[in-house]
Amino acid sequence: RGAAGRAVYSLLCSCVGDKMWTSAAFHDVTPNTAHMLLARIAGPDTPPGARGISLFLVPHLLPDGSPNDVEVVGLNKKMGHRALPNCAWSLGGGAGGATGYLVGEPHQGLSAMFQMMNAMRIEVGLWAAALGKRGLNESLLYAEGREQGGKRIIEHDDVKRMLLQQKERDVAEIQSRQSRCSRDAAAASCAAPPTRPRRVPDTPETWPAGIRRGLGLGLG
Repeated sequence: RGAAGRAVYSLLCSCVGDKMWTSAAFHDVTPNTAHMLLARIAGPDTPPGARGISLFLVPHLLPDGSPNDVEVVGLNKKMGHRALPNCAWSLGGGAGGATGYLVGEPHQGLSAMFQMMNAMRIEVGLWAAALGKRGLNESLLYAEGREQGGKRIIEHDDVKRMLLQQKERDVAEIQSRQSRCSRDAAAASCAAPPTRPRRVPDTPETWPAGIRRGLGLGLG
């Protein structure tokens, strides 16, 4: 929950309230962290309910280098990625409130937030597809370079079987994810109608010769 009081400039507001369930909110990986925050602008012109919610950008450090009025008040226990701490934090515990910058139009916060969330979902899908493809490539390279019993393990029948199963399963899923992400990105851009994404050929002919020979494909 939170409230934002109008400041002299329409794009700059003073934010007061509490924020819950924020992942990786306070860390030292980067010198500054900025949060996208939903809050209501205090005043008689603010519509009730979700129609009155606006979106703000709240940084830890202000442009002049001074700290913003934000602080952690507790860590949350929740299921999920344990390496990504989730916390509760407060804004405006001091006298003046936390500085927030209005993103988009007033009272259009949910619409602006979902644009950011949709872009993030597309990025997560591409990330998963890239990791799957890299996993397959790492498996092939390792099997080609590792020796056991006097020959590379890629030449062992069980390893061949596992690699081919991994390719059959993972590549189909990777291509499906790439296709969905490309389609969603085109639709989200509101530009030209979605087109069929261009896929990089992934056939045995494109694999390194050593891997093809190891799998017994007779192509190199």
